Amino acid sequence: MAVRAVKRAFGKRFVQKLVVADPEKALISKLRKKFGTKHITPSYLRVEVPTSNTRSDYIFDITETGRETRTERKLNRNDVFIVQQMGLFLMRRDLRVVGADYIETYPNPVRFALPGINVRHLHIFYNGYLRIRVNNRVWYEALDSRRFLYIPETQQTFAGNYAQQLPEFGFVDVKPELKLFGNAKNEIVLSVPTFAGLNVESTDANEKVYLVFYVRGLLASGAALDMAGD
Repeated sequence: MAVRAVKRAFGKRFVQKLVVADPEKALISKLRKKFGTKHITPSYLRVEVPTSNTRSDYIFDITETGRETRTERKLNRNDVFIVQQMGLFLMRRDLRVVGADYIETYPNPVRFALPGINVRHLHIFYNGYLRIRVNNRVWYEALDSRRFLYIPETQQTFAGNYAQQLPEFGFVDVKPELKLFGNAKNEIVLSVPTFAGLNVESTDANEKVYLVFYVRGLLASGAALDMAGD
């Protein structure tokens, strides 16, 4: 049906709603108008931190340092990242084959059956909260980590099979869109409850457990100085 015919049948406002039905497309258009020729593309950031029996605060350093693992992706100091989805995952890593990892949306009792690990204790990571601050702006004072826990209907039962996985499992939408600046002080901290006898740290020399902070959204390359006031 032609646009003119739709307008006659349903009205101009209905057509306008259809045009902006894709929020990501609308946001990209808005950003391109603001920054002109800046390159704006869908992207992601990923930060990995090993679990510890003695730590109650986990700091996710989102800015590039040059010491990233092969699977981490951090923010260049010249860029801005607009977060649209956020996730907090657990990962079992074989240090001999970094990159062949499998991230989980819950404390999988099969995957995390490692020496030194009490799988039940891994739930502390989903009973804490995130604090997110960019320079002097507090985006989240206490965002509960429980919202990131996703236990699939079909779970892993032995080492030779897998739990049900879809790309959206474990991610939650972020509203309003959180902005991370490569040239700013980005503080992203997960605080978790601890207790005597906590066992979330693997004693295996080669296989460790990591927390993975993973965000999806839009990367505005070279826009850090332009958006400094946002």
